[in-house]
Amino acid sequence: MKNEVIPSAPVPTIDGEVRNLLDLAASLEAHGVQNAMVEGGTRYVRDTETGSTIVATRDVIVKKTSATLGVMIALPGASQDEVLKDLNSFTQELRGAVVGRSQSWVSDRTAD
Repeated sequence: MKNEVIPSAPVPTIDGEVRNLLDLAASLEAHGVQNAMVEGGTRYVRDTETGSTIVATRDVIVKKTSATLGVMIALPGASQDEVLKDLNSFTQELRGAVVGRSQSWVSDRTAD
């Protein structure tokens, strides 16, 4: 019998995703960036008045303040409309990043 090696890719974790987003935010902040979209649709916003930072990517949004860290993750099976409704306090650009759509798509979708 022949031994077979089956390569496996690391399974992404919530901790890893949050860490990656916070590392991205720290890098952008160190360069003085206040608002950015990076390749792949990830969005970053830093509010210099409040000191809060928000980073959003597909299915995940992270908000960091001087005292707290909030993470919201779209649940498997949740519709885009349900996710958009739950993220109503964020900008359309950030909400679009979470559902993998553009700001204009979010605007049209939520115009009702």
